Amino acid sequence: MGSPQLQPEAEYNCPSCGLHMHRYEDGLDISTPLYLLVDSRTASASEILASSLQDNGRAKLIGCSGPRTFGKAVIQTLPFLPAADPLRALRRTQVSPLSDGSGIVVTTARYQTPKRTDINKQGIEVDIQKDCPPSIEAAECLPTKLS
Repeated sequence: MGSPQLQPEAEYNCPSCGLHMHRYEDGLDISTPLYLLVDSRTASASEILASSLQDNGRAKLIGCSGPRTFGKAVIQTLPFLPAADPLRALRRTQVSPLSDGSGIVVTTARYQTPKRTDINKQGIEVDIQKDCPPSIEAAECLPTKLS
C-alpha cells in the first residue's frame, strides 16, 4: 500500500516572482524550492541550520556579500566567575580575565554539518552568488528564475 497523497490546504501564487506554492496541513512540503539568503555575517545557529538544509538537498544558499558564511562553529564556555563579581553579567560574553592581564575562553564543543564538514573559520560555500546590498528588499536578491 503506497503512502497517501497529501492535498494542499492553501495555495499561494506570485506570477511576477515565478512562484506557485502549496501549504500543507502537516507542514511537509518538500517540493517547493527553498532559497536561504546568507552573507558573511551568517554565523553560529543560523549557519548550522543553513548547512543542514543545504547538505540534505532541501535548500539552495544565496550569498549576498561573498561566497561564504562567517564560519562560527564552536561553543565556548567561560570559566566560573564568583557571584559577588559586579561585572559577572557583562563577562559572560567576553574573555574571563586572569590576574596577569591575559584571559581565557574554553572551547567545549564543535559543530559539524550533516555531511560532517567542519565549517569553523571556513564558513559554508553558497550555491548562488548575488550582489545584494542591505539597502534593497530581500526579495530582489532571489534568482530571477526560480527552479
